[in-house]
Amino acid sequence: MPPSARVLCAALLTAVCLLACAAPPAQAQTDGILQIGGPAQRFLERQKTLGRLPDTFVSNRPLSAYELQAALDSLTANYGDELSSGEERWVARLQNDVPQPGAGLAQSIWGRLYPNGRDMAEVTGDGYALQLNPLLYAGLGQARFSDSTNVTTWRNTRGVRASGHIGPIFFESRLTENQERPALVQFQDGTAPGIGFALIQDDDTYDYITATGMVGFRSRFFEVRFGRDRNRWGYGLQSLNVSDAAPAYDQLQIRTKVWRLEYTNLFTRYIEPERIRDPERGGNTTYPSRYGAHHRLALQINDRIQLEVFESIRFAPQTDSLVNRSNYELAYLNPIIFYRAVERDIGSPDNAMLGIGGSWRPVDGARVYGQFLLDELRVSEIGSGWWGNKWGWVLGADVAGLGSDHLALQVEAARLRPFLYNHFYTPNAYVHYRDPLGHPAGPNAYDVTLAATYDPPSRWQAGLTTRWTQRGRNPAGENIGSDPQVSTNTRSRDYVDMLSGVRQTTWTVDVHAGAEILPQLFLEAALRVDATDDAVRGTTRFVQPYVVLRWGLPFDAPGLR
Repeated sequence: MPPSARVLCAALLTAVCLLACAAPPAQAQTDGILQIGGPAQRFLERQKTLGRLPDTFVSNRPLSAYELQAALDSLTANYGDELSSGEERWVARLQNDVPQPGAGLAQSIWGRLYPNGRDMAEVTGDGYALQLNPLLYAGLGQARFSDSTNVTTWRNTRGVRASGHIGPIFFESRLTENQERPALVQFQDGTAPGIGFALIQDDDTYDYITATGMVGFRSRFFEVRFGRDRNRWGYGLQSLNVSDAAPAYDQLQIRTKVWRLEYTNLFTRYIEPERIRDPERGGNTTYPSRYGAHHRLALQINDRIQLEVFESIRFAPQTDSLVNRSNYELAYLNPIIFYRAVERDIGSPDNAMLGIGGSWRPVDGARVYGQFLLDELRVSEIGSGWWGNKWGWVLGADVAGLGSDHLALQVEAARLRPFLYNHFYTPNAYVHYRDPLGHPAGPNAYDVTLAATYDPPSRWQAGLTTRWTQRGRNPAGENIGSDPQVSTNTRSRDYVDMLSGVRQTTWTVDVHAGAEILPQLFLEAALRVDATDDAVRGTTRFVQPYVVLRWGLPFDAPGLR
């Protein structure tokens, strides 16, 4: 076992031993970890906007089933009289007090399937439980381009999800095998956007496997998780700091909740998809590992205001005239230290970022929020376009309960300066498998997103997302700060304005509507409209209607994870 793995395992064992003395939590009605874009998460966020979860933190995604259960208990205990009949059905469904749509039909046809009305198969006993559910995402469509070209698109995802608990230990594991033909192929040296490692077949079909698994321990004040998964921190549709735009990564996570505070530590390992070549070992070896440390402190000021401060640092093994480090930097394992100070003390070789955010409900049912990330700053150069002033912001608002208890609307805008997420030492760039770990628009970009979801507890649901992104991409042979994987030492100029380079504007619309046939099995019709105008490459536009049959997985726009 490499030293870095021993360090992470030792940290995990220490944390579990310390927490084992605490009283175990109450039994959750469900097990495992919620889907970031799933219906349970959306329901909690609507209730938070409506003001019914004033002391609950729902912006540190994904939540565990224990956190879901605690939020539902708080909701029914304090605001049960204010819930509509539809919201009461949602609570009952999430607590597994009523069968989900289609469970009775499955039981009558196939006998023992869906014994609890939610999971296809379940085994329970004194202090333990195991649930098994299928995973399926089958899509078929036709993309018609503006030049009259037609492309048949499809996706074939099948797999299994296992979840459960043994005493206070809970776990969640997902495994899928996938083939996908997107409308636009974006394959680069063994990777595809949002997927990570993939194979390419016939120059147009992705072939890949996804595997996530988390094991955790929950007590009154602490929750510890270890495994591989994605995260998204913050109040909006996207995060500048920790987003789910990149594939899943290995991690150790510790969540601490006391009083009105939530403090989260996240220690991670990322992958750089450029193999180390060693002729003495037969050529290519493994992909090199890169590491990260993140922490976030959220404070509930009162029933309407929540604030956050966060810090992240990205670092890589390096042995040269500046750094002599072969594995994880031990100093960053300190859970209550200021990373920037540590980075300065060891010679400032790493990529440190810090930021703040906040959420405010001026009235029940409406919320405004913002986030600011600072990568680097020279005060004397503010407003000058100096390349080293690297920062970004997100502003947004959402509305819940407008005309329906199950309708939510959200609008969000972002601005990301050139060279944000970049570093002079390219392994320290804030990326994982070439995908940004922060906002998916990347540096040197503006982004505006509008989303609407209609999510009743009945069979029907629908969603709409439209996104406008304008960026200045790097011209051929130049570095003006739009690609975080390129070293800042190769920059073409010291002063760079927003959207410098080749202007590129992308507008997408994704809409879907469907019905739940069996528990978590949806049949949907969907439509994507995509238009990209590039000052050099020209215009690419297509309309793509398609149908989806998905089981146990949230809706995904084509080509995104």
